[in-house]
Amino acid sequence: MKITESSFPIAAAAFMALFFTLPPTVQAKPFHFVIDQNIFFKNLEFNDISTIADGETLTGSVLKPRFRFGINEQLDTEIGGVVRLNFGEDSRRSEGDPLVSIHYKPRPGFRLTGGTLDTNHHLLDAIYNDDLELTDPNEQGFQFQARTRHWTQDAWIDWEQQERFSFAEKLTLGNYTQIRKDGFMADFQMLWIHFGGQQNTAGGVIDNLSLALGTGYTLFPSKTRRSENNLQNLGFSIHLLATFDDPNAGSSFADARDNKGVLGKLFARLHDTDFYLLAWSGEDNLGIRTQKGDIFYKSEHFIEAGIQKTWWLSEEVSLNIGFQLTKMRDQFVHTDIISFKWHGNYALFPKYFETLTQKENARREKRRDLSRIKRSRQHQGQGRR
Repeated sequence: MKITESSFPIAAAAFMALFFTLPPTVQAKPFHFVIDQNIFFKNLEFNDISTIADGETLTGSVLKPRFRFGINEQLDTEIGGVVRLNFGEDSRRSEGDPLVSIHYKPRPGFRLTGGTLDTNHHLLDAIYNDDLELTDPNEQGFQFQARTRHWTQDAWIDWEQQERFSFAEKLTLGNYTQIRKDGFMADFQMLWIHFGGQQNTAGGVIDNLSLALGTGYTLFPSKTRRSENNLQNLGFSIHLLATFDDPNAGSSFADARDNKGVLGKLFARLHDTDFYLLAWSGEDNLGIRTQKGDIFYKSEHFIEAGIQKTWWLSEEVSLNIGFQLTKMRDQFVHTDIISFKWHGNYALFPKYFETLTQKENARREKRRDLSRIKRSRQHQGQGRR
């Protein structure tokens, strides 16, 4: 759904109307304006590997402004928009989608979302290309997230396209589960993409399933040693990956096949700078085919090294610079990354909410006093009898 900037004041006005009609709570939560912005430049310099991938430059801005209102301590709602501006494309100044979410938090660290989803899924790049955060930053459906001391969970369903007579439905079901203890970790990752439906005449049904099972270890030096050598962490991970395609006879999915591979990674953080070295090897000298994964993994094998540094310019704004060098089929290609990220969370009408809380608490205290007086009189009447 494409919208223009003029749609956002209308959405904001509707949300304000909702806000002023909601019943007060014992502890009224402030009304917030929240904004996330990512201004990015990502140069994919892929010369001489056109059989695998074509180079391109991604540059622009992803903006997510929204209003957030806490209905109670466990429930809040957001309304706003997701706007993507492509730099250097005068014919298409911007494209956007509405952002509408309800978040339920039954306990600290747990959240159930309906509406616009959190797209930071932690999946391997082989399964879910991180470029999608720049090119397709909006997902809508349902999501369950959990983060505790030993467990991280993200499970979601994203309805990308409803079925119509002339085209197929498309939906994505994803899962990321990680268990960790004393530096060790194990994780399970899944992404299932379904094309099809019962009414469309645009082709057959296609199911693309990507799975990953991994383990690893991260060493966190003690604070004393960390201050001496500035090493913040050091570790490794290894993952087994598999993809399965299940097109029916009427499908035109030419690359349908099942493949497997192994991905190993070494990583470290030194002086607040991230370093990594990874190696990919496909089974039987073949890569894997994933609908949303990095196209590099179509290659039978490659080695990649990377570095990324983040500077915090303020409490809300960071500057990120990164460089990746990849050796693939006896060729070297590189990726250059620069981005500014801004996250702001601003309370609106704080005095109003403070007054609202005081008034509501006073009303509730008055009702409790009247209830105590009524019970006292009832007891006194019973005593006279």
